[in-house]
Amino acid sequence: MFAARGTGPFELGYGSAQARPAALPIETLVPGFDAVTTPASFATATPGTPTVPPAMAALKQPIDAKRWLLWSALGLAAIVLAWMAYALSKQMRTPAADAKDAAASRAVGAVADSTTAGDGS
Repeated sequence: MFAARGTGPFELGYGSAQARPAALPIETLVPGFDAVTTPASFATATPGTPTVPPAMAALKQPIDAKRWLLWSALGLAAIVLAWMAYALSKQMRTPAADAKDAAASRAVGAVADSTTAGDGS
């Protein structure tokens, strides 16, 4: 029980050696309370019918087809994007070998042109 007396601020003095006891008897705080004449009595506990908590219905929600469709579309798009990146990286590597072949054929062509140009004199 907490009885606010006086003006605030109030402070909790539990365990403090400097706190002065300010306890009042329970009869003063709760008028009409008498521990001797009003004993606590409880009935015998008996099991009742089990009840289903309302949260159980939330666990059994139907499958949300729209959500699964959107996630699968996102996954498919990521796979297609990865395939496109792989194909592009393959394409980027292939022209490097073709460029060497083209340079070599140009060098051969230049040598052939120089020999034919010398024949014309």
